Amino acid sequence: MTKEKKEAAVLELCQRDKTADEIASQYNVSRYSVYLWARELLGKGSVSSVPKRKKEKEVTPATVEELQTEVDKLRKQAEELKDEVYRLRVEKDVIRIHAALKNEAVTISEKVVRRLMKKDGLIVKSVRKRKYTSHRL
Repeated sequence: MTKEKKEAAVLELCQRDKTADEIASQYNVSRYSVYLWARELLGKGSVSSVPKRKKEKEVTPATVEELQTEVDKLRKQAEELKDEVYRLRVEKDVIRIHAALKNEAVTISEKVVRRLMKKDGLIVKSVRKRKYTSHRL
């Protein structure tokens, strides 16, 4: 192989417009030979420092629709998680206030604490415990 052809192959490899396999088949050599020429001409590690070419993904209306539904699902999950975090914070507050009152020797149930907090506008949603419903699948 002439030096000019080797340089052309290495130049194509560095431009990353084609894969090493495509370049090798174009010059009727192995992929290893193309990388060997690159090492000879440019030095060790020089080809690996060139950014790899990015494969372009084909965008179709179906993929856009799939991505949109996934985004909608994730938004819904985010809302549910926000609601759950709020519920847990309220629950923690109720338990903390109940424990503080208990330490002060005030006998009062958590249910009463919840009702008082709701009356003062400290709780927007009531916490309901769900019954076990695995048989309703």
